[in-house]
Amino acid sequence: MRDTAAARPAPRSSVEWPTWLVIFLVHAAWLALLAAYQTLGPVLAAPLLVVALTWHGSMSHEIVHGHPTRVTWFNDLLAQWPVALLTPYFLFKENHLMHHHNERLTLPGIDPESFFIRPAAWRQKGRLGRALAWANMTMAGRLALDPARAVWHLLRHIGRGVRERDHARSARFLIHCALATAVVMSAERWFAVPPAHYLVIAYLSHSLLWLRAFFEHRPHPDAAKRSVIVESNWLFQILFLNNNFHAVHHIHPQMPWYQLKSEYHRHRARYLQENGHFAYRGYRDWMKYLCKPVAAPWHPHPPE
Repeated sequence: MRDTAAARPAPRSSVEWPTWLVIFLVHAAWLALLAAYQTLGPVLAAPLLVVALTWHGSMSHEIVHGHPTRVTWFNDLLAQWPVALLTPYFLFKENHLMHHHNERLTLPGIDPESFFIRPAAWRQKGRLGRALAWANMTMAGRLALDPARAVWHLLRHIGRGVRERDHARSARFLIHCALATAVVMSAERWFAVPPAHYLVIAYLSHSLLWLRAFFEHRPHPDAAKRSVIVESNWLFQILFLNNNFHAVHHIHPQMPWYQLKSEYHRHRARYLQENGHFAYRGYRDWMKYLCKPVAAPWHPHPPE
């Protein structure tokens, strides 16, 4: 994506207090809701835990991009505890940093976060495969299917590590599985949260996190016009740590979350011009895609 003269990010602070506050609040909310699970009852506590685990996903995304300190190993340590279960942090970090090669955005087989398919692969799919691909391009299908896809990818990565005898990588997956199991067992033992409840909560939190990413990127010949802006409301801005201003984030991936909103509004006209006015007023605008595909599953400009 082309750089823009509009964006002059402020120098990073050596101590990012807003990010430290989010890290504290995310874990405090998680523990407090676990402790109150039986008192509040599942009908109230479970949805609140879904929000807390979604917030944890947004926090992990911020840590991937080098916050809150300039010490990478220390930052990574802050996100290792897999309270949302489904995706190992190290795998998310690998894939997400690859995703940030803006010239590769949405390209199937190259962008690891692309939901598009090469036309050749589409032609080889059977009836069920095509039906699932179409469903995945609707909001209802994406939110329902993507957590299961995350589990499938995890199992596939574990299997590949075993087949290729990549012992170090296999060990990291096993550590993640052990920690995720410890999270579920601890929730049951110390807070009487049934494992089935926690698994459903984790599944739904993954769905809510991917609401933000449903149409985050579109295929376009100009890489600068592939990333969306969703202006949204303050609640989603906090939940997603301003990553709804996604085009700004892709131009300045190291900009801390608490600068993205002001950066966007200072240069709103230029950012919208830069991304081809690929923008929405809020996530409710995507409700028209609840059961209607947002795009065809095959990529219109596939890589050679």
